[in-house]
Amino acid sequence: QMSTGSNPDVDLDYPGTAVERLKNVRARVATFAEDDLNGDWEDVRRKILWAGGLKDLPDSIPGKGYTGHSFND
Repeated sequence: QMSTGSNPDVDLDYPGTAVERLKNVRARVATFAEDDLNGDWEDVRRKILWAGGLKDLPDSIPGKGYTGHSFND
């Protein structure tokens, strides 16, 4: 539940949520076509990272941009 009061960027159910970032993620996900999630895994993975506002840094180590933990790579 988003606040409709003086600060609309506060999630009343989950205070501390990055509401602006969440809205941006939802907007990017809304641009997906069904085929965007049915292709080659590496392409799908990059699209999901992009939607989440993350970069694909396949040669990075944990703590330095590694995202394998998000996908069980």
